[in-house]
Amino acid sequence: MDEKLIPRVDVVYLTYNCERLQPSISLDNVCTISLYELRKHREAKKNQQTKMSIDAYKHYKWYNSVLTDLLKSRGGPESMLKTFHWYIESSNVEAFKAKGVLFEAVSLIICEELEHWYCAKQNESLHGSRIRISNSPSDCESVRRAKVRLIDCMNSPEVPRATSRNQRNGCPRRLSLGTIIEE
Repeated sequence: MDEKLIPRVDVVYLTYNCERLQPSISLDNVCTISLYELRKHREAKKNQQTKMSIDAYKHYKWYNSVLTDLLKSRGGPESMLKTFHWYIESSNVEAFKAKGVLFEAVSLIICEELEHWYCAKQNESLHGSRIRISNSPSDCESVRRAKVRLIDCMNSPEVPRATSRNQRNGCPRRLSLGTIIEE
């Protein structure tokens, strides 16, 4: 398949760091995936399930099912996605709120026409999707604008103090979601 025809998907892992004045953004990896590879990865994670927390496994199942659905909707077993995995740390508490609830970790899967999100904290998670509005389907600027939108969402004039009941030295306890993408 021609590289230019493989749809791009951005996977963003957002974590809270109360000591960070400005958000940090790093690109963890870029890979091309297919249904076959996702199935193999899902089977490997299922075998490792006892080594993962329940919350981490639920998060992984969400991640895998969203990407599987995207691939199936694009034409079946031979379709592929080019995934860019981003890691963002932010001190902006507002970036971790969904439906009025403060979460400890947020993940986004952003494709051309949809944004999928997953919010997690100890023993609780919330997920959903929304349609993205774009001027043109082949808009190369969409990725740059998405990154700018994420940065704008996370920036705040001052570092907000956390108000979670699970505070430790001014920082709420972070939920470890485990490694979702193997190196």
